[in-house]
Amino acid sequence: MRRPGASTRSGSVLLQAFFVIFLGVALAALVVDLGLVRVTQGSMQVAADAAALEGLRLRDGDPDPAQADLIRRRAAADLAASVFDDDRDLSTPNATHRLGAGPVLDNGAVDSSNPAGGLLVGGAPWVPDLQTNAGGNSAPGDLVAGTFEALDPALPGNPDWHREDAAYARTDFAPAAPFESPDAPALLARLRRTHDPDGLDEIAGISSRGPSLPFLFGLGTAALTPVDPAAYDPRRDGLTVRATSIADARPAVAAGLAAPGLPGLAVLGTDAAAPAVARVLAFQELSWSADLIVGAAFDVRVRSDGRLEPTPGGPTLQVDGVAQPADGPVRVGAPAQTLPGVAGAVQFPADPAELLGERWVALYGAVAGGAPAVTGFAAVRIDQAQVVQDAATGELVLGLLGVKLASRVAPANASAVPGLALDVSALVPAAPQREPLLAAVLAR
Repeated sequence: MRRPGASTRSGSVLLQAFFVIFLGVALAALVVDLGLVRVTQGSMQVAADAAALEGLRLRDGDPDPAQADLIRRRAAADLAASVFDDDRDLSTPNATHRLGAGPVLDNGAVDSSNPAGGLLVGGAPWVPDLQTNAGGNSAPGDLVAGTFEALDPALPGNPDWHREDAAYARTDFAPAAPFESPDAPALLARLRRTHDPDGLDEIAGISSRGPSLPFLFGLGTAALTPVDPAAYDPRRDGLTVRATSIADARPAVAAGLAAPGLPGLAVLGTDAAAPAVARVLAFQELSWSADLIVGAAFDVRVRSDGRLEPTPGGPTLQVDGVAQPADGPVRVGAPAQTLPGVAGAVQFPADPAELLGERWVALYGAVAGGAPAVTGFAAVRIDQAQVVQDAATGELVLGLLGVKLASRVAPANASAVPGLALDVSALVPAAPQREPLLAAVLAR
């Protein structure tokens, strides 16, 4: 004999269990959605960061600015793709790898009457194929050169300063005009996975996209509401994921010594008594800025005791050497142990031709207390370097003939990461002819 109300209680428990299971499945789908978005966005961000830095560091890699701009954009696009390449060789097929900028899942949705489809199908991972956007430098492009402003000039704490709208316009980044893009001080790289609602995301030569992510949480609600074919519906159109990175060129605060195949500070020689100490070419800050214009030649001699002096007929510049351990970089703010204050003879390079080409030089000036310190770096091109005998004294000297170069981005062996050294602006006032050496940093 059944007890009164037993059937009602059983039905109630069954109904509660149904709602718990339904809610659990829905929450699980939401967790999966959030996980897919985070994994995808993180993978895309890694590639965007790499592309932005690569494109900016190669800005001045060719004498022809237009050619340099095209080369650096292609290099940035290739690096973004190689992030997901198993052997980092884009010329070889990847038959087995499963790397990509997030998973590709097709929910089977084909029209507004069946927005959720009915089947999730896994596809090959999406590998970005960034378009160079060269020539037009269009704002919605994958790679955009321009100018970056870290803070809102009117309201430095503006929380909306770094927002990007649906048309890819930003308040913190101004795209450069096409003819100015090769020299722009910043480069923006973006990856996107979207259904291209406005026709801006897949333009040949300008922009590219990957498929949007399926909205698993919404797939079970397809029959609850009608779908407007003209309106965005995440059940049919999926979730949009973007990754944007901006690299900015800033004055270098550290620079390493030049080595074969690696640009860097011009090494005049080593200390005869301490071979681990290198002597690098340095210019007095004010003389460099005030007395030597871009493109002007300088002609100096390095004597065997380490003294540097202008060659007769050359510019009246105060040129000096800086002693530096050969196993570390020179940093802004470091004491400039100028010659002849550093005792000891100089051992010139065995092959002076190693000094030829583009090189960095240290700039130094007096700071608080009167002691000279490194204030920054600049670029020169050394056209002649040879050891000759001084006709008057008979001693061997290293003669250098070079040209002051305009400000440029170092492709390697220089850093502008904050915190490595003192702020340059705290050491010397800005000068129009300073032409500092720049280095690429991730600004956003």
